[in-house]
Amino acid sequence: MTQQSSNNELNGALRPLRSAMVNVALFSGMVNLLMLAGPLFMLQIYDRVLPSRSISTLIVLCLLVAALYIFLAIFNFIRSSILNRAGLGFEQKLMGRAWRMGLVGSAQGQAPTQPVQDLTILRQFISGNGPAALCDLPWVPIYIGFVFMLHTSLGLLTVAGLVVILAVTLANELITNRALQGTSENSAKEQQMRHDCMQNADAILSMGMISNLTSKWQLMRNADCSKLQGSETATNAMASTIKGFRLLLQSSLLALGAYLAIHQEVSMGAMIAASIVAGRAFSPVDQALGHWRGFVQARLAFARIRQAFANSQDANEPIALPKPNGPLELSEVLKLGATGAGTVDAKSKPILQGISLQLNPGDALAVIGPSASGKSTLAQMLTGLQSADRGAIRLDGAPYDAWHAELLGQHIGYLPQKVQLLAGTIKDNIARFDPNATDQEILQAARLAGAHEIIMRLPGGYGAQIGSGGFHLSGGQAQRIALARAVFRNPSLVVLDEPNSNLDADGDEALAHCIKALRDAGTITVVVTHRPSAMKNVNMVLVLNEGRQVKFGPVSETQDKPAVTQPLKMAG
Repeated sequence: MTQQSSNNELNGALRPLRSAMVNVALFSGMVNLLMLAGPLFMLQIYDRVLPSRSISTLIVLCLLVAALYIFLAIFNFIRSSILNRAGLGFEQKLMGRAWRMGLVGSAQGQAPTQPVQDLTILRQFISGNGPAALCDLPWVPIYIGFVFMLHTSLGLLTVAGLVVILAVTLANELITNRALQGTSENSAKEQQMRHDCMQNADAILSMGMISNLTSKWQLMRNADCSKLQGSETATNAMASTIKGFRLLLQSSLLALGAYLAIHQEVSMGAMIAASIVAGRAFSPVDQALGHWRGFVQARLAFARIRQAFANSQDANEPIALPKPNGPLELSEVLKLGATGAGTVDAKSKPILQGISLQLNPGDALAVIGPSASGKSTLAQMLTGLQSADRGAIRLDGAPYDAWHAELLGQHIGYLPQKVQLLAGTIKDNIARFDPNATDQEILQAARLAGAHEIIMRLPGGYGAQIGSGGFHLSGGQAQRIALARAVFRNPSLVVLDEPNSNLDADGDEALAHCIKALRDAGTITVVVTHRPSAMKNVNMVLVLNEGRQVKFGPVSETQDKPAVTQPLKMAG
């Protein structure tokens, strides 16, 4: 995958948005031109109708201004509709990618909803009045020019007032931008904690941790709200200041106009029109300030989206490779851990280093070793959840990055250490939510995992609803169903991380039978375990200790070695 392919997708979504903004700018021009109808109507009333006392002229002017206001309403509606459709279209084009990036980010310990939330922020800003206010800003000089045409002194006073308003707006930008950046960082941490707590609600409630965690979350939330309140207070203060100053400025223009009218330098109509047009010149600045917080949030969200797309591996579309039926090879694989700052560099302590092995179709490997030896990290690397910092992982001769991640996942089965099934039916979960899965494929996977009898004893059988609002499964039941999901459609590689942690004796026997059936079908099976019962029917063993490969080879050659038996004794 290249950064260029990600940028192409983002640019593809931006292209119609740019066209829409051009149309919005055109309709904004028409709207702003029609906004001059009111001042011109006032000018004609004072300078033409009242002196002449002509009713017919008044009627014609009223009909003309009514027609102009009708067009103004139509153009305003069209402009709003364009913005609304542009925002929805932009979100629809990128929402799938944002959802995928959120899932990938969640697997890597990041805030799982951040890309989706950022896209929602952008859609709300685009569909709102913020872009229209920005498109009105270029018309400010035109309005000021109109005031200058009425009288130079009126124009100079308008420019002086506008300079003050722009200075206050710039100060607001500096304050708001700094505050919102800090708020975004705090919000990401707070959302991650909230997500983690919701995922572990059972342990939190059962061990009396809810008060402690609530206090910690409230501290984070209060800090977030304090920064947000500070930015909103500054914005509201600036907006109130500008609004009061604008009203004062309009009254000053009216007073100056009256002074000029007394000296017969301008007409009464010009005096009124200058005040109205000057107010219209200040209005786009006032509106832009009112939407300034949304503008800053949208800008920060777009920067995060662009960075996420640049870092994403999902936009790549390499050639579709056939189902792998060759060996799994690891060559001098190195995986670095994160530093205290959360970054990975050459100074980071390795989680895994020097891992080299080869498994052929039909091999079953047991990965054993003490805690924190890198076993689960290796399992995640074999499934493509994490990539090697050095070395190579190849399946059927092809490196993992030569595959489209989703296509590779269809040939891999994975039973994570922490089993989590999704809301839906048992049938949906086993079939990986593939609407094209057949009943025969689902039954075959359930029988292979030894889960068919368990499922049939549940109310509704395969149609039983699980997850939120559904049937609650025990740890062993969930693990057996997740095993069926892992072996669905006979994948080429199956990785099982502590697959018998919640199983009883019958479950252990069913797991051993499943591993034997996978080997007979030519599937490469990797079992990460602490329990000797999971090693039944495996033919290869890998021993890890502190991230290093201590021993690798057939069971017959390693089962009597201290390096192998020691971890098993510890587990027993």
